[in-house]
Amino acid sequence: MSDFFKVLNIFYLHFSDEDVRNVTDFQCILDNTSNPQEFRCNWNLGKYLNPEYVDVNIILSVDNGQNSVNCPQKKIREQCVWTEHDEPNINSMSKIVILNVTNLEFKTSKIFRKEFWTQNISKPAPPNFINASSSSLEKCGCASITWATIPGGVNTTSSVTLMSQWNTVPLSHIVNTDSSLEVCNLVPATNYIVEIKIKPVGGMYYSNTADMDFETCHTAPSSAPHMEASGYFSRDCANGDRHVVVYWEKINQKFHNGPLLEYKVFVDDAEVGARGPQEVSFSLSIPCEGQHNVSVRGCNQQGCSPKASILIPSYRETVDLQRVVMEQSGSEVHLTWFGTENEALTAVDIAWCKMRPAGFKCKDEIHILRSENANSIVLHQETIGPDIDEYLFGVAAINNRNISSGVTWQDECRYVKNAVPPAVQHVSLLPSLPKNSLTISWAPIKCDSGTNNAYINQYQIIYCQLPTADTCDTSDVSMVNVSAWGITQYILRDLRPDVEYGVMVRALSLTKEGPQSKMITGRPNNNDLSEEQVVGIVIGSIFVLIFVAAGCFCVVRQVRKALHLNEKFEIETPSVVPYRDTPSGVFPRYHSLALPSDRSSRLPLITANGTARHSSSDDSSYSEVIAIEQEGEKHCVVNSTSKSNGGTLALDDIPRQISKDSRHGSMSPTSVNQPTTPDKTVQEKELMSNAEFIPHGYAKATAINTRCFHENGSFDTGEENSPTDLKESSCQCNDLSGSGNCLLLVGKE
Repeated sequence: MSDFFKVLNIFYLHFSDEDVRNVTDFQCILDNTSNPQEFRCNWNLGKYLNPEYVDVNIILSVDNGQNSVNCPQKKIREQCVWTEHDEPNINSMSKIVILNVTNLEFKTSKIFRKEFWTQNISKPAPPNFINASSSSLEKCGCASITWATIPGGVNTTSSVTLMSQWNTVPLSHIVNTDSSLEVCNLVPATNYIVEIKIKPVGGMYYSNTADMDFETCHTAPSSAPHMEASGYFSRDCANGDRHVVVYWEKINQKFHNGPLLEYKVFVDDAEVGARGPQEVSFSLSIPCEGQHNVSVRGCNQQGCSPKASILIPSYRETVDLQRVVMEQSGSEVHLTWFGTENEALTAVDIAWCKMRPAGFKCKDEIHILRSENANSIVLHQETIGPDIDEYLFGVAAINNRNISSGVTWQDECRYVKNAVPPAVQHVSLLPSLPKNSLTISWAPIKCDSGTNNAYINQYQIIYCQLPTADTCDTSDVSMVNVSAWGITQYILRDLRPDVEYGVMVRALSLTKEGPQSKMITGRPNNNDLSEEQVVGIVIGSIFVLIFVAAGCFCVVRQVRKALHLNEKFEIETPSVVPYRDTPSGVFPRYHSLALPSDRSSRLPLITANGTARHSSSDDSSYSEVIAIEQEGEKHCVVNSTSKSNGGTLALDDIPRQISKDSRHGSMSPTSVNQPTTPDKTVQEKELMSNAEFIPHGYAKATAINTRCFHENGSFDTGEENSPTDLKESSCQCNDLSGSGNCLLLVGKE
């Protein structure tokens, strides 16, 4: 209670220590903007305990105190206003104002007097015109501004302010005694509002504001698009090229400097395409090998901006992120990525953007947040923004050479953190099993839109021997985990043959296990053969091989028999009569031939003109073969004794006769070069039909020895042929003397 009275006492002393308090903030203004003109005075009386006892009077004198005008308002407190109707000379050069404050309770008063120069307290009318325009294209960021000052040649102070959508703080300038200003550092192609107020130099009050707006000139964009080192996406190489998508941030509209028309894209300084002003990505194909510089420029009608560039490294130099998984939990996003476990990384870039409604692509600029090297991260809604479901997320890996892998975007399926995987369906055993193995197959769990999808990281295969009641004994259970990345089969190897196994499969997320599938049973297949089976197969194979060989042998024999390849002929070799044993009466230059005693066979001979002749049957007869020339052709003439009929056999026909008798279809070398007429060939065939019978003691006509005799007694010996060389025999006469006679000796064995 005592504290209350202390406060009350202080309050009382504060308001009652003076009967009349001093006036503060006593100011007057001549307002030339009002109609009619006004002269206003304002003051602050201070705080009184009983303000109703305070009485205020004020008077105005425009002629240095000779005359005065009371305040026109009947009851005043802290303001009084005179107009030109109250005081016609309100625009006089000076004015005196006297303020009288009286405390009626204490019967005390105070007088406060002030004198004002009209020029200092006048508030002029605003400028009646303002003009503003861009200076030139070369100075597109500058503008020239002019305006009207106080009439009557009054020195004027002007306050110039420029505002645009790019200014959070107005651009203000104070101009003394001048009525023009050039303002620079303006944004091209921007609408500015110019506000100007004026007052006399040294004056207390500015006029009301006059304003106008203008647009600065247009020029090429002054800023490049923004590109990040990780701002690209790359597919695998195919046929030496790879598909790449590059991303950029649009040029801030402040730096468009005119309506933006397009973004041009360059690869190694060569233009490859363009995109609209609202696009933020471009797809292109670049070679897999080597590094390539991709740059982007924004262009308007006046030109293009500087380039923004990123380096697309060779596909061999980057880290291959295999998969990025996004799991949502309330207002948080959990990102997990795979494929960097064994890589030397320095950081990762987390990327996100708003998705297009009709596709799994960015419709707006990508945002990149660099983080320390890890394989997972949690992003909060405050970092991403509202409506997490509308965003697409990705990860880029930075290796120890500061080379980015580019963004690998998340799976198209959106998962829920800590969701339980569903049961695996369609578990079965496949046929054609490997040895001592079971092949398990199951249907993959697919993403279901509109549900709480659990990310399936692995499948777990559970198996055991001799299951009972579709369950496994917990003491004898084996498990194996396999990746869920496209794998829906697995082979259980090294199992016991002919033992029944039970198999179940379940799905595993990053944090939860799904239920086990229904058990299936099967026995491993063993394809090994027993020793008895192996021996039986070997013996059977040997018998089959023998039968096949015997069949082939019989076929070959039948073929040879049909072609007469095995037929044999006996060859009787005739004796040769030496030249010195020839009978007398035979021309000494020729060699005679002894004919056999049995002439009943009548061996046919072929004459020079192609007719057949036969020899005599007398034993004592001799026949001689003489080489003669008839009508330009050389022949061998067989001369016999008186008991025989001589036959003439053309020497050129002897090998042919031998060949025909030997049943060979080809001619001997001697006969190859001889001309053969059709009539002669027919006669030879007729003679061959009669040549099947050979008399006892005779052989078929066979050239044994040929000699060439000459008039001067010299001779050239030809080849001696054995019976096996019949086809090779020939009579070659070297006509040394010009006669060219040849003697053929045929003797009886």
